Amino acid sequence: MEQLKGYVEHIIYRNGDNGYTVMNFISGEEEVVCVGSFRTIDQGETLEISGNYVEHPLYGAQFKVENYHVTEPDDEVSIERYLGSGAIKGIGASLAARIIKKFGKDTFRIIEEEPERLAEIKGISEKKAREIAVQMEEKKDMRGIMVFLQKYGISGVLATRIYNTYGMEIYGVMRENPYRLAEDVDGIGFRIADEIAHKAGIHMDSDYRIRSGILYVLLQASSEGHIYLTEDILLERCASLLGLEEAVVANEVAEMEKEKVICGYHTLIDWDKTGTEKVTALIEVRVTPQRNQGFDRIAERVYNYPEVHAVYLISGGYDLLVTLEGKTLKEVSRFVSEKLAPIDSVISTATYFILKKYKDFGTIMVPKTESERMVVTP
Repeated sequence: MEQLKGYVEHIIYRNGDNGYTVMNFISGEEEVVCVGSFRTIDQGETLEISGNYVEHPLYGAQFKVENYHVTEPDDEVSIERYLGSGAIKGIGASLAARIIKKFGKDTFRIIEEEPERLAEIKGISEKKAREIAVQMEEKKDMRGIMVFLQKYGISGVLATRIYNTYGMEIYGVMRENPYRLAEDVDGIGFRIADEIAHKAGIHMDSDYRIRSGILYVLLQASSEGHIYLTEDILLERCASLLGLEEAVVANEVAEMEKEKVICGYHTLIDWDKTGTEKVTALIEVRVTPQRNQGFDRIAERVYNYPEVHAVYLISGGYDLLVTLEGKTLKEVSRFVSEKLAPIDSVISTATYFILKKYKDFGTIMVPKTESERMVVTP
């Protein structure tokens, strides 16, 4: 892996979502086109980068950056170049030159510790001086987070996503519960979060770790098409994943059930194959929310009916979505007319009957069909 040191002359392209950047980089007398994930850098900044040269089929030679480190400008030319690059809103090349002429190598210290002194320069008001100081602090915070995450082996696109998710809260997240990363950040599952947590000093028997592992196993089972796992299989898989005794996992599962983190277990039945008459309906309900209680009290009245399987607060033209099962269409219609519609706060309802289930709770309910091709004869 090769290493270069220099400064960012011009940012050609940057993806705001993942930080992917194409830039012109000046290293000594050489101008290099660099590509990589640089969420926090600006034009004029001084960097130490490492990576390898690659050949792009359309754009030619490029330096693909794997790691980088931002270094503070250490001379007046570098400081002036950074301030005049447009990185700090409101400072152009000419104003940057005046700032450097006034404060020299002490410029960054002045901005951070005595920003009001910037008003000594023609063209900078006290308000503008404060705005410049705030911008410098924000950039410093962002760079600090990136350096902090690098300690745990996190850089590039992943670091950008974490910063965009948490901002300055990341320090508390890493200190208390790094497993939140698996829940909140795209691209981070349990295994990556577990590696990060290990580097952060989280113990193997941490409650956070065990809970995250249990949820990971359940989600994996769901993605495989399962609607439940028997207790012995759940404990076996979790114990294997976490490297802990099954009894330890069982205790945590019990706690999660007690706290309603795990709220229940589903059995999925294809009633058409049992010969039993069952009708499933979706009912949209428009209601008038009650003062100081919103939709909660109305929802409570609805979900306490044993026929009701689920009640959701939804956006759109209606307020609640109710699912229920009955033996016949008539039974469902009678529930709506005799129990649901008469509730004082209910304005209107719309009922939809499920005619066929193709997939339910992650399980495909119909047999797979082989793709048919038309037979072509000469």
